[in-house]
Amino acid sequence: MTPAPRSPHAISRRAALGLLGASALAAGGAALSMPDAVGASGLPGFRDPVGPVPEGLRPGGEFDRFVRRQAEQDLFSGTFLLAHRGRPVLAGSFGMADKALAVRNTLDTRFALASVTKAMTGTAVVQLAQRGVLALPATLGTYLGGFPSAIANAVTIHQLLTMTSGMGNYNVGTNWLQEAPTWTTPAQVLEGTMAIIRQQPLLFIPGTQYSYSNSGFVVLGAIVQEVTGLPYWDYLRQHVFGPARMTRTDFYTRPELLALNASHEVAHPFAAQRSGGRVDVFDTFGTLLYIGLPDGAGGPHTTAPDMLGFALALQDGTLLSRSRARQMLNGKFPVTPSAATNPGVPPDVARTWQSWTIGYGLEDTIINDQHVLGHSGGGPGIGTGLDIYPDLDWVAVVLANYDFAPFGVSFETSPIGVLERRLVTEPAAE
Repeated sequence: MTPAPRSPHAISRRAALGLLGASALAAGGAALSMPDAVGASGLPGFRDPVGPVPEGLRPGGEFDRFVRRQAEQDLFSGTFLLAHRGRPVLAGSFGMADKALAVRNTLDTRFALASVTKAMTGTAVVQLAQRGVLALPATLGTYLGGFPSAIANAVTIHQLLTMTSGMGNYNVGTNWLQEAPTWTTPAQVLEGTMAIIRQQPLLFIPGTQYSYSNSGFVVLGAIVQEVTGLPYWDYLRQHVFGPARMTRTDFYTRPELLALNASHEVAHPFAAQRSGGRVDVFDTFGTLLYIGLPDGAGGPHTTAPDMLGFALALQDGTLLSRSRARQMLNGKFPVTPSAATNPGVPPDVARTWQSWTIGYGLEDTIINDQHVLGHSGGGPGIGTGLDIYPDLDWVAVVLANYDFAPFGVSFETSPIGVLERRLVTEPAAE
């Protein structure tokens, strides 16, 4: 799959982000405030989309109405943003960033990104391959020590990126859960997690199958750090966030996050409880990671406009050459979307996925004969999704401070995610 050429009518990434800045300010204004939401329709800069836009994705259309109903039923709290040909078409913010202080979510609210971070880690690795600093076919042991030879000499960078390395998930056992809250520096977070990963055996022979792996992306972050001499977080700040003009995105330490919380800039995660209702995860803030990891645990915090900036920069040559972007985004390993490979994919959703393959930090799915490049993120009180439609020139961003636990584990299997993908990809009515 090759990303479609940019339309001659498409506005520049800089212009798109300028419109978003004005929109974010407008969304927070009293004129657009409603009892349970900040308005999605008619924001400055969201008018007159370039080219055809399905009725269901226009202000007041099916998607707009559905998300509002979800928010009214207290099933969704967060922000969404839909853009066509680089131009924002529809956006909305709903629910509370801080319920105790009645602080509303806006387009400027920063949300934990969770596993969508893997797309940024993948970008960093491919950037280094583009610069000749590392080779994607090379083995893990070429760049990192401390692994048994059976892993160091067998697992490749390509396999880590495609989750075909055989590595599992460091956070499944009790060791990481017990140790992580005690770490108080970025170095301790990465080194402590890597120490646990180095002790874990492979689940299968590298390259023979797919299995979702958080451990593999932490290892990739450690490789970025090793070959550049920069802390992983600094590399992303300088080479991903900066060029993509993601001015409200960062990996925050616990003290920094507390300071942002005091200024009402971050959304509190509200986790679904089995007994019903939701609990503010910030009540147990001291148990969270000191800083986020390359796989998305702890994550960076970001805004919907910043994520649009990332999606555009990934495609327009800002972050990667166009050939390297294609290399990153193209699906490489086929996966069957079933309960056996991903328990979060219900059968009725899986049937709509005509193809599902794994790229470097993003998944390449075909729905209604259209490519969807995306990733989701989730955790207690976190539900995020980024979808890029290269052949249709759409980008969709959803950042929520409610997890999607009632609907499975991922954004793409949630009612909002399923509807978004259907409306963007379904053929236009004759």
